[in-house]
Amino acid sequence: MCIGRDRLQFVNCSVLDVCAGRLIDGCSVTMESGAIVEVGPSAATAARDARSIDLGGLTVMPGLIDAHVHVCMTGGATALDDYLTDPPSTTFVKCLAGLARSVAYGVTTIRDAGCPTALGSLLRDLQARGLILGPRIFTSGSVITTVGGHGHYIGVETDGNAEIERAVQALLQDGVDFVKVMVSGGSLTRGSRPHDCQFTCDELGSAVSMAHGSGKKVACHVHSTEGIGMAIGRGADSIEHGSYATREQVTMLADCGAALVPTLAPASRALARLGSKIPEDLAERVNRRRNVTRWAIREGVTILAGTDAGIPFMPHGKVSEEIECLVEMGLSPAEAIRAATVNVARWMDRGDELGQVRAGMVADLIAVEGNPLKDIHTLRVPLLVIQNGAVVFARSSEDGADMHSIVDD
Repeated sequence: MCIGRDRLQFVNCSVLDVCAGRLIDGCSVTMESGAIVEVGPSAATAARDARSIDLGGLTVMPGLIDAHVHVCMTGGATALDDYLTDPPSTTFVKCLAGLARSVAYGVTTIRDAGCPTALGSLLRDLQARGLILGPRIFTSGSVITTVGGHGHYIGVETDGNAEIERAVQALLQDGVDFVKVMVSGGSLTRGSRPHDCQFTCDELGSAVSMAHGSGKKVACHVHSTEGIGMAIGRGADSIEHGSYATREQVTMLADCGAALVPTLAPASRALARLGSKIPEDLAERVNRRRNVTRWAIREGVTILAGTDAGIPFMPHGKVSEEIECLVEMGLSPAEAIRAATVNVARWMDRGDELGQVRAGMVADLIAVEGNPLKDIHTLRVPLLVIQNGAVVFARSSEDGADMHSIVDD
């Protein structure tokens, strides 16, 4: 579903000011040519030339942003095996389904943190041209890893500084939006261990320096204490996971301004799914990462909400689960919502376009029932999803059916 005209106005709604952390009642939001042109009291901003939709008191807020996604995988139980064995055409069709699912759950932007460059760039560009339904995509393309290293199946395998520099240069020439480096091992690659570092300080420094020299940020997948220290010391812009960070390293993160993307939702799902059967090493990593997140919150580290969507048992579109996990760790609802909106937009240098409901911003919005500052669970099922000023998904509050009565003539 995609309903929209040149000028569209929502009336009789509340607007969530994510930066101020407050809900403003009795508002209208006017959109034109894909942008928000006016936000204010309904009576004062009635637009006679706009198509008006009465939202009946729903809350309008920025579309959600998932800061850590693998768009090339489905998130099903066999997601990795399927990706490794499916023909490219099947993978592409599954990508389209995952993107559409994300939009249905209010995710209007994603930070794709590991997908073959050609596929990630194609999906990004198709979405930007309006040819496929899905969130706008910022992609790292293929991850930088070692020979046989973690994520090699979605990465560029390198051995030494010269190969790392060639790999980063190729990514930059291919137009990636940021660079992702697999600093440590991980649990989804056979023979890889989260505690092991994959690069030396000099090798990581080369990758960061080249990316920064071209104006691109660097995200570092890293679990190990040694790797986290290396990533911070070499100027990484974000730490993905950060499972075994020390308190001192968390303080360093706060001081240097790098962001933490703790990806708590998969761990929460694993605990719920496996219960007492969860492997001891995984349980330890889950608990450590939760403690690291709590420390980071207390230290004022910038938190980005990322789900690791696409990996086994982590479906697309569930950034609301990550927001709930962040609230459980100590963020206020307003802070957790910022972690899934304006914080990510600013990390991607799009803070002047995305992540807020105010005039001049891109009209990527969702409408939910209730006040998410009081009940964060209201974000689980948005009733309206708007991209570029057009309604792209709608459902009723009663049974989840398409809300044709609101958006159809």
